[in-house]
Amino acid sequence: MKKTLSAIILTGLFLTSSEVLSSMRRGGFNVQKEQRRMISALRSGSRGSRYFMTVRWNVFSKTNVGAKISLIGENCTMNYYCIPALLGGFRNRDAKVRTAVYRELAMQGYSKRGLRRHRKGRVYERLIKKEIKRSERIERDRSAKQALMRFKNIFAVTVPEALRMRDVRSLAAMDPGLFIRTNAFEKMTHIGAGMQQGGKKGMNVFNLCLNAVTFRRGNIETQRYLVNEMMQAVYIFNPKEKRAMAKKVKRMMRYANDPNIRSSLDNLSKRLSR
Repeated sequence: MKKTLSAIILTGLFLTSSEVLSSMRRGGFNVQKEQRRMISALRSGSRGSRYFMTVRWNVFSKTNVGAKISLIGENCTMNYYCIPALLGGFRNRDAKVRTAVYRELAMQGYSKRGLRRHRKGRVYERLIKKEIKRSERIERDRSAKQALMRFKNIFAVTVPEALRMRDVRSLAAMDPGLFIRTNAFEKMTHIGAGMQQGGKKGMNVFNLCLNAVTFRRGNIETQRYLVNEMMQAVYIFNPKEKRAMAKKVKRMMRYANDPNIRSSLDNLSKRLSR
C-alpha cells in the first residue's frame, strides 16, 4: 500500500513538473531571457517601443523585477534615452501594463529642465506630448488615468508659464493640484500678482483667465479656481476698467460649460458693474 501511494505521489510530481516545463517551453518564457529583451528594448529608443506596446501583463510583472527596485528603475533612473521605448506602453491593450508604464515614467526622476537640457530633449518632448494627448483622450481605466496624470504633471505647463505664454488651453485644462501648487506666489498668487499690475498688463491677465474659464474642453475644477482668482479684479481696477470688464464677462459667460461657473461669472459681472 505504501509503495503504491509513493508511486502515485512521484507520478503526480513528475506530471506537475513536466507540465510546468512543457508550459515554459510552449510559452517560451524565461525570466532572465525576458529581462535581457526588456533591457535591450529600453536601450533601443523608438525601436524598443513595440516591446512595451505588445508585452502581456503576466510577462511584464515577472520581468520588471530588479535586485532592489524595478528592472526599469535600475536602467532608466535619470536616463532619458528610455523614454521613446516606454512610450510604447501607452498603446498597450492591457490597462495593467499601461498603468505600470505610466508609474515607471513618473518615478525615474525626469523633469522639464532635464529634458530640455538633453540633446534629444525636443524630440522626446514632442513624443511625450503626443502620447499624453492621445492617451488622455481615450484612457478609460481609472487607475491608469490617475497614473497618467502624475506623469503628465511633470512636463505640464505651470501657471506662471501659461501666463507668460498666454496659453489659454493649458491654463483651462490644467490639473487642479498642479494649478494650486504652481499658482502660489509669496503672499499672493501668480494670477493675483499679474492683475495687481493694473492697466493693460493686468487686464491681459484677467482676459486670459476669462478665456480659460469659458474654454469648452477645460477642467471644471480648475476653471472654478480661476473664477475665484478673477474676483480680485473688483478691488484692483478703476471704475472705467471694471465697467468694460463687466460687459466682456457678461458676453463670454454663455460659453462656460458648468452652470455654477456661469452663475459665478454673472455675480462677478454684477460686482464689477457697481
